[in-house]
Amino acid sequence: MRGLFTATIGMLAALATADTTCAPGLYILIARGSGEPAAGTPVPKQGITLPPFTGSIGAVGELVASQLNGTVVAGVDYPATNPLPSTDDNETTIDPSDFKSLNLTDYHSSVNNGTSSIIDEVNQYHKACPDGKIALIGYSQGAQVVMNSLCGGSGDGFNTDEPLSPALVKSNIVSVAIVADPTHIANLTIDRGNSTQDGVFSRQNTTVCQQYDNIIASWCDADDAFCDSGDSIAVHESYLGIYGKEIAEWVGEGYVNATTSQSGSGSNATGTATTTPSTTATATATSTTTSTGAASALVRDGGLLLGMMGLLSVLAL
Repeated sequence: MRGLFTATIGMLAALATADTTCAPGLYILIARGSGEPAAGTPVPKQGITLPPFTGSIGAVGELVASQLNGTVVAGVDYPATNPLPSTDDNETTIDPSDFKSLNLTDYHSSVNNGTSSIIDEVNQYHKACPDGKIALIGYSQGAQVVMNSLCGGSGDGFNTDEPLSPALVKSNIVSVAIVADPTHIANLTIDRGNSTQDGVFSRQNTTVCQQYDNIIASWCDADDAFCDSGDSIAVHESYLGIYGKEIAEWVGEGYVNATTSQSGSGSNATGTATTTPSTTATATATSTTTSTGAASALVRDGGLLLGMMGLLSVLAL
């Protein structure tokens, strides 16, 4: 049960590995959304800078890292090309005619690049750290990229590489948080939020991913221009402020549950998964944030919670 998170977080220090080439605790790999800058986003009021390539959703990684000892946050270096024509920064709805002007050629290339990058990064991390635990987080285009790496490409010009090995996923990936995914399908077990419609690039084949329902959660709200095929950009950019804490809890609890289960069973948690070949990616993931503070229950520290939730609100782009 994911409720184990708040009750057993104190065990993490004992479970952490001393291998300095690998994350002592959880390794979080984040794929940012379309058009978000690659550079780390400074947040002066919080005194931090979000890691490069993580975009606004990097704030969730920071919240988890602030509460889980030994967490490393990394961002996927990929184009994250915005397929929409230039719009007013204050625009809150999308004109249906904009979808007729989508730059799908560059968007396909960006998604394919990001998918290959995640597959390569996870395989490389597993090779170096066979017992390492990984969480994947993706927002918008980044959500599609993450899901492609797990389920396989969605066709129609998108990535067709083989997804990550199911053995690796089941052994090493403990949490997957998907936010505003353009390939979202309504009414699945993994769905969170109040969306009732499929996304603009709805995924046609979910067979591979169904075996991962216990580790994947996908947030999408009604009228989101991309994951719900609506017309609201405001909804598409609102998830951090509404669900930031919930997403962070999902990610953290997956790690705690996995490590607690292994500790309780007396298992050495030796990795047995095999890596999956993929096309060579031109981009790599960059790790920039490591939590070294004492482990404590996520969002139980009131002062830290208020500060981090303020960060989530500020970055709800």
